Amino acid sequence: MSIVSPDELINEVKPWDKDSWRKFIETYVVPVKVLADSVAKQFVGDLAAEVAKSLSDNASRVINVAKNIIGEVKVEFEAPSDPIECLRQLVEKCGNTFLGVGEAGKYTLLAWTLRKVTREYLLEALYPTLMDEEKRKKTFEFLGIKEDMPLFRPTVESPIISPNFFSASK
Repeated sequence: MSIVSPDELINEVKPWDKDSWRKFIETYVVPVKVLADSVAKQFVGDLAAEVAKSLSDNASRVINVAKNIIGEVKVEFEAPSDPIECLRQLVEKCGNTFLGVGEAGKYTLLAWTLRKVTREYLLEALYPTLMDEEKRKKTFEFLGIKEDMPLFRPTVESPIISPNFFSASK
């Protein structure tokens, strides 16, 4: 297992680059959708089919949002004809897309952490690369984050938590 700093992570993912997100969607989300559709058809009447249908629906939503934000996304992946191999690949693809697991996990970890930290910590400690206004703006746009919306707000009073942090940092 390798160790990567948060700023190295963000510079590897390049969340301000629509081609980076396109690659993530085409490489990881599209296969989940195709495999889940196949499992849902192959395991009719089994609980696996219901779970696969839910996965497919959610992957479809992600793909549709991606198309609206970044443009064309290739939905090209072929599921294996063997039902057990198809299910195995679905579990593997889903597992490797969770937070911090493999290449796909870098994207999900980044997207999750951007919404779970204070504004101050986000730029000063976690992702200083986002001090670049253009990169921050594009990243937030792709992920549906508004700079004027509060990010994570701890339930403690602190003089370092400023409601106008982004305005003050410009």
